[in-house]
Amino acid sequence: LAVTLKVDRSVVFHWFHENRDPSAETVVQIAEALHSLNPDAAAEFIRLYVGDFLKSDQEG
Repeated sequence: LAVTLKVDRSVVFHWFHENRDPSAETVVQIAEALHSLNPDAAAEFIRLYVGDFLKSDQEG
């Protein structure tokens, strides 16, 4: 993922361990990169990262 996004591996490490959040623009880039690497991983990322937001938005 880091290679595909052209970022240092430590950046992905911090995202993964929730030490830092990616920007909204980067979230889109992550989803696109994951889709090119593994579409199932991209779907899971979207479900985990924005799923709760979409669910609460639909309930309200």
